[in-house]
Amino acid sequence: MLDVSTKDGVWLFYDGECPVCNSVADYLRIKKQYGSLHLVDARDPRNSDLVQSVNQCGFDLDEGVVIVHEGRFFYGQDALKFMAGHSSARNIFSLICKSVFWSENIARLVYPWLRGIRNWLLHRRRIERIDNLRLCEEPIFQSVFGESWAKIAPVMERRYANRPYTEDKVTVEGALDVMCAGPIRVLAPLFWLLRTVPPMNVKEVPVSVDFHSNPHSKEVAFDRVFKFEKRGSYYLRTRMIQIKANEIMEILNYGICWLATCSWIDEKVVMRHKGYALKLMGHSVVLPITFLFGEVECEETPVDDETFHTRVTIKHPWFGVVYEYKGLLKITSDR
Repeated sequence: MLDVSTKDGVWLFYDGECPVCNSVADYLRIKKQYGSLHLVDARDPRNSDLVQSVNQCGFDLDEGVVIVHEGRFFYGQDALKFMAGHSSARNIFSLICKSVFWSENIARLVYPWLRGIRNWLLHRRRIERIDNLRLCEEPIFQSVFGESWAKIAPVMERRYANRPYTEDKVTVEGALDVMCAGPIRVLAPLFWLLRTVPPMNVKEVPVSVDFHSNPHSKEVAFDRVFKFEKRGSYYLRTRMIQIKANEIMEILNYGICWLATCSWIDEKVVMRHKGYALKLMGHSVVLPITFLFGEVECEETPVDDETFHTRVTIKHPWFGVVYEYKGLLKITSDR
């Protein structure tokens, strides 16, 4: 492996198939005092040894470019900020960088949009990911559970087996008891309108859930179908993504999010409430509504190699448990 951090000049690692990244590489000029500019196309097999330096730092080149200068690595937003401060070019790209990335706050708002445009262009062109970190080879929740991943029960390992950027799919089926009370019952019309958890009081509702990966993101989609006898099928679709370490975000309809920690505790999976948020233009805005709806907690307890017990509750500080669904679910398919 070639250690690029010990080399002179400025090294730019970019995606040679991305039109935005190519434009950056074409237009970028570095001021003379910073040395020569070396462009490294991460998709070119001839650069694999150089890319290893980036891999060791854990930088995902599908999410942003990397610049290396004098042993320091600049990634994504920080890389564009480096370009803004050190480029000698006078063109549209340089002007945009200098006008946007001079401010940390503005850069934090704009960068997710730039990254989203880049990923959308590659998706439209049907260009595969670089996947320099080989993320497709490990389950998404392996990093969420951390060291506990080696200890979780086999049925939970199957339940959380989805890998990112794939078409993995796990299906579970069973029957759940659903209960609502207090403010959830009062606000039932709002819950039906937002297509969140079904505000019902009914026993033994047949349920099926598909957990499937997205070939173009790290998210896992949850497609739940509650088969109510009188109301018919009720579809609840959400997406879950890792924020950092064992913190996850479940995104419901209209960008409403539930934030939680996910851990293996006392021989079961426990998701503990951290708040609500609104997903807006690539950013999460905290929603101070916990006092209104209560705190969500989820537990999944292994029964055997195919079956687990699930329990989701919402506990209000004044009214106690105001929502719950619980029951046995069995893995019927995992591929």
